[in-house]
Amino acid sequence: MAALRGAYPARAAPAGSDAFSIVTHDRADEPGSPVYFLAGADLLGRQFCCYDFLERYAGVRFLHPDFEHVPPFRGPPQPIATAAAPPEFRYRGLYPWNYNYDRRGLSTFCDINARFEARDWAWFERLGDWLVKNRQNTLFWFDDVFNDDALSARFPQALRRYWRERGLRQVLGLGWGSNEGRPRGGKWEALTCVDAQGRSIEEADWRKTLCPRVPEYARLAASNIAGVDFAAPEAIGTLIGYGENTWAAHQASRCSRHAGIAGDVLIERDLRQVRGQVEARGGARLPLGFVISTHGANADSPFVSGRVIDFLPRNGLVSIHTYQQDSWNHFAPVYERIQARNAREKTAIRAVHIGEVAFLCNYDIPLFRPSILRRREVDLRSVPRDVAMAHLATLNTTQYLYWLKSYQMMRWQWHKDDARWSEGIVALGMDLFGPVHGKVFAELFGRLTALDYLQPASAIPDLLGSLKEPEKIRAWTRYNPATHSDTCGFYLWAKGHAPALLDDAARNAEACLALGERLNASAGALYRRQFHDTLALTAHYHAIRIHWGKAGHALAAVQADVAANRAAHIAAALGELAKMRAARAAFDVHLGKLVNTAAGDSVTRDSIAADFVRNPPLEFIDGKIALLRAAQAADAALPDLMA
Repeated sequence: MAALRGAYPARAAPAGSDAFSIVTHDRADEPGSPVYFLAGADLLGRQFCCYDFLERYAGVRFLHPDFEHVPPFRGPPQPIATAAAPPEFRYRGLYPWNYNYDRRGLSTFCDINARFEARDWAWFERLGDWLVKNRQNTLFWFDDVFNDDALSARFPQALRRYWRERGLRQVLGLGWGSNEGRPRGGKWEALTCVDAQGRSIEEADWRKTLCPRVPEYARLAASNIAGVDFAAPEAIGTLIGYGENTWAAHQASRCSRHAGIAGDVLIERDLRQVRGQVEARGGARLPLGFVISTHGANADSPFVSGRVIDFLPRNGLVSIHTYQQDSWNHFAPVYERIQARNAREKTAIRAVHIGEVAFLCNYDIPLFRPSILRRREVDLRSVPRDVAMAHLATLNTTQYLYWLKSYQMMRWQWHKDDARWSEGIVALGMDLFGPVHGKVFAELFGRLTALDYLQPASAIPDLLGSLKEPEKIRAWTRYNPATHSDTCGFYLWAKGHAPALLDDAARNAEACLALGERLNASAGALYRRQFHDTLALTAHYHAIRIHWGKAGHALAAVQADVAANRAAHIAAALGELAKMRAARAAFDVHLGKLVNTAAGDSVTRDSIAADFVRNPPLEFIDGKIALLRAAQAADAALPDLMA
């Protein structure tokens, strides 16, 4: 090897964490044939180099923990010259979230949870492989559970050793402070805040919360801390996860046990109590901080006072969790506060930025929504690199094309070049499906993007070509049943849209379905197995709402038009309701293929649809059709479809 290397011009070896380089030379003994020199600065750098070479030389795509794309070899590419450029973020990776879906009867709706409950540790090894193959180096397993032992403490030593030998680092997550998914009733009620009347917050309409002043809270924290290996060489920091607790996500809580004490004071008290225990168990070297899941640094946030940054240790961490509907700019004051303290006190406080790309409890799932990746792309271009030492993407599941979002995010976290988000998706389609089918896929992607943003098809070039995030559609949100009705999102296309836009959208949805069927018939097994049902389901989701809106406009025309046209308008409305019903039935067919309720889920397909995908039931549509036909036959006043 030394003799071979000496026969070619020398090049500086890559230096720095995770760095690597690939250099191509023309073979001295066989002109016209290349020889490639691969070099990595460290364990991960050498692995990254090999996987990068496979991608550039052979077109391999490491798409998913369970499958890869290996195209027919077309011969050596142009000379490969990969510089030893530093990655965008020192630490990059995924933030898998267990979320206790099994306790909600939805384990197969989230493969992270299902694999964990099945103790399928071989799959978690493949998850680690997937990160390394895509040039990632960090896992943050947030122990989002309310129990006596930390979830991550259940990982076997063999799995921990495997991740360590691959070079993966880990952010240690302490999750006893989280409210999400915990068991109700029993001894855990003692940890729940109460209001002034002594009623559990569990019974209130607003967010659930925990009280850090209850003795059992401290006992539970100590139990969880005892299960974490803070001396593990792969550990790079410790974060206490407060989830969306009312006292942690809001500055002014109203628990009678700590009435009048601001949320930031409670967090400071908690951090101070925990710090000594963590240090006693070998974690003194680790940066320590917290996760607060709040929507920004607004007037109701603990971040607004700045105290949560001021009382962090000198090497403290804070996790900035950006919800998929939000931008990191909501946290700009937090970054500025960190920068100011670091400059003033010579501290080394850093942020772990978490970009949410998929979360199975918020929007209408499992739709394909290009706008979420667009928002994350805008964020990645501007997140302050001097503060953010890590950028992680959430990972609830690798199903329903969510793997595509995670795959794209991992590539961006390694290096966000100047290419637009749409260019990356189109290039991927060309690689996976070939130039002919790739062009069809690109058109389908553009049309789905227009539907996602409630725009006409004529807006597709601007939507795909702009680097600016278009205005987001608030009507998508279906976050909390206490504040959003079951039909929130149902009126996505139905209210406030002109007939011309609805007509254009109907043609667009129909074109999406036709393009999808064309790809399903001829683009190959990868499209059929991984893309078709999610993309078809998404088009039908929009069609349900578009035809509902068109039916409403047809009936509104009866009120404004002469009586002679009443029959034509009613016939048009009935036709749209029939199309709406067909789209609703087709939606269920594709949902049934995506959701496997035969593998132990305690719920039916319909209840899954009711929990995650807010569609009107077929009985609702049939009832509207019957009312309209009755009014038509009796020549009576027409019903209000939107009621």
